Amino acid sequence: MSIASLLASIFLVLALVHLYWATGGLRGIEAALPQVRVINTVPQGACEADGERTTMANAFTPRPQITLMVAFGLGLIALLVAVRAGLVGPPVKHWAIEWSLGALGVVMLARAVGEFRLVGFFKTVKGSRFARLDSWCYSPLCVVLAAGLGWVAASG
Repeated sequence: MSIASLLASIFLVLALVHLYWATGGLRGIEAALPQVRVINTVPQGACEADGERTTMANAFTPRPQITLMVAFGLGLIALLVAVRAGLVGPPVKHWAIEWSLGALGVVMLARAVGEFRLVGFFKTVKGSRFARLDSWCYSPLCVVLAAGLGWVAASG
């Protein structure tokens, strides 16, 4: 299997997972959303010494329409990779596709670095299932995807 076909397959699977979530699927969603600590007050007489208990809650709840747009975008990336690499016909060597794939590689690299709070290698909110998966799976995958997009864009 070539790098391009593996890359296109990964983006297609990611698109299908997002499509599943957009249509109401719930499996795996808790591991895909960043979480933040929430401080809950504890009623008098409870076991908590300081009257507070922290729990983790989703940082946001994505709307199905936004998740559907993400699925569409990921599918489009898979298609761009396939077209550029010649997986669906002769390879297309057009500057717009090359620059688009290169820019998307930069976006994937930026996702790996993160926004320094909830996602990426340099996040400060830790301790949730998402945070662990982001550090060990999602962010490294974004680095690999960025390298793959750059390679497909530059291969000639």
